[in-house]
Amino acid sequence: MAELTDEQRRALLLLARSPKGCTEALMMAHGFELAFLGKLLFDGHALATPHETRAGSKQMIVVLMTMITAAVQKA
Repeated sequence: MAELTDEQRRALLLLARSPKGCTEALMMAHGFELAFLGKLLFDGHALATPHETRAGSKQMIVVLMTMITAAVQKA
């Protein structure tokens, strides 16, 4: 496994501190670009799953980034 960059470590630390996961929007609010998040997923460092939620009376589906792999936790 290749060594993680500082940005990857920062993103994975944010996910590790959020046991239920972080929305894609929250990750982007922390300064991570969509392409970077896609690469985290593609490289197998995290998973993205659709999650149904409600904002007021509006039902919506958000992308929830979750589950850091064991290999990443070791790194």
